[in-house]
Amino acid sequence: MTSGTAGPVAPFGVALPGAGPARRRDPAIGASRRDAVRSSVGPAGLADLPCDQTGTSTVDSPRRLDPRSPLVLDTHELGRRPGSMRRVQVTVAAPEHLGTEVIGIPAGSDLSLDLRLEAVMEGVLVSGSIRGRAVGECVRCLEEVVEDIDVPIQELYAYPERVRAATESGDDDEDEVRELDGDLIDVEPAIRDTVVPALPFQPLDDPDCPGLCSECGARLADDPDHSHETLDPRWAELNRLQGMFDEKRES
Repeated sequence: MTSGTAGPVAPFGVALPGAGPARRRDPAIGASRRDAVRSSVGPAGLADLPCDQTGTSTVDSPRRLDPRSPLVLDTHELGRRPGSMRRVQVTVAAPEHLGTEVIGIPAGSDLSLDLRLEAVMEGVLVSGSIRGRAVGECVRCLEEVVEDIDVPIQELYAYPERVRAATESGDDDEDEVRELDGDLIDVEPAIRDTVVPALPFQPLDDPDCPGLCSECGARLADDPDHSHETLDPRWAELNRLQGMFDEKRES
């Protein structure tokens, strides 16, 4: 550790009395320092991006569709020619969570698609029908409910440039607009939005299902005459005394 009184410190390029010759910054040294900093953090702006432990940026990138997915359809052959049409008839495995808490189409079960892909000015119009078998439980007696589903579907997939133009001009409506990903369209969200609202809100195994007994939980449809003797609690103590009196008489 060095002791003593430090002399006056001058800014670069300015001489103070008694401070000796002024120190001047070497431009070459400044440039080399800047280059070293840039090489350590990369191009401007990348140093602030979140990265994982390997240094790879964790910023989300747009999800690309997988053309191998059975619910991703290719529209390339339509060629963006308005009026061109392609028919798609296929049976696929139902995706997960295609339903509500009480009824739905089981994941992996058959889901039949009869669709028509038609090129229009704005994009590709998908229309047709969806068929499947929903399985759930009766909200009254908890018995299994099986219901065949056959619902129409119609959805427009817009060309990305059309969506951008509408957004820039302020003509876009409030409804969500589905876009093409290149020549690919993902029909799973449209299927989900079509099938789920078509399922019964309160499924019943029979419209006249009487439900379960509130006392013992027995299924009332299995025993229409099922009942329990109910006693007014105000007479309970009198009946207890009556029972005691009968026991004494018998003894």
